[in-house]
Amino acid sequence: MKETSRNQNNTGTQPASKADMLKWLPTNEEMNALLEKESDRGVILILAAYIEEILGLIISDACVSPTNAVTLLRHGEPAGTFGARLLIAEAFGFIQDAEATGLKKLQKIRNKAAHFERNGRGFDVLFDSASTVDHVVALADLFGYEKPQREPVILRKLFIDVIQTLAFSLLIRRMNMQPAQPAKTISELANELLEEYNDKNLNIKAKFPDNTLHSELASANVLYVLGLALQDMRHGKSIEDIQNTLSYGNKPAITIQLTNTDAQP
Repeated sequence: MKETSRNQNNTGTQPASKADMLKWLPTNEEMNALLEKESDRGVILILAAYIEEILGLIISDACVSPTNAVTLLRHGEPAGTFGARLLIAEAFGFIQDAEATGLKKLQKIRNKAAHFERNGRGFDVLFDSASTVDHVVALADLFGYEKPQREPVILRKLFIDVIQTLAFSLLIRRMNMQPAQPAKTISELANELLEEYNDKNLNIKAKFPDNTLHSELASANVLYVLGLALQDMRHGKSIEDIQNTLSYGNKPAITIQLTNTDAQP
């Protein structure tokens, strides 16, 4: 299943609702029917690709720009592989520790199925392989499944069930992602700081000397520092302490005068 964009449903016109997101989760019957004729290797690779796609959706939802999200997730780009998506999701706190551990175990199972073994067994390294079996059992234990018999048929079904559980957890994570917001400009951040003092009976005057500041960004940086200085009042500094001349480089950038209107006659 494929979305048209990170915030659209299949029509390409409306934002994806939480119900739309759950459409990514097939029922157990649908999953079993899909995988019934697949080899063990096929089952592992298909389910790993399925989980990788969900990780991609989580990362995409965390991006401000849908265009950048598409680029980021392409093969060869920073989030273009299973391992890279797992690392990003874990590093930025998009997933919980147990989910990250489960994904790492799935990654090992997937890698084993995707490459030839050195002992000459080729691709026959699946649910009858001791190391793969150990990873499947550990993965099942991580999500509260009973310890299974170490039979290939039983382990195959268990693996499918566990991946369904993991997929459900990841979709819940996606449903609860906070919408990504563009970074505010420095001017906006400065104004927010200064806005806090509109009701504090302070008359703020800031004068920028001519030919001192070289850009709008430089002016905004100084205003932000002014806001930080005002915050110091919360820690006991007086208005007299804050009256100051800030410098930008070696030149005076802004002269600040603060007057407590309550103290005026």
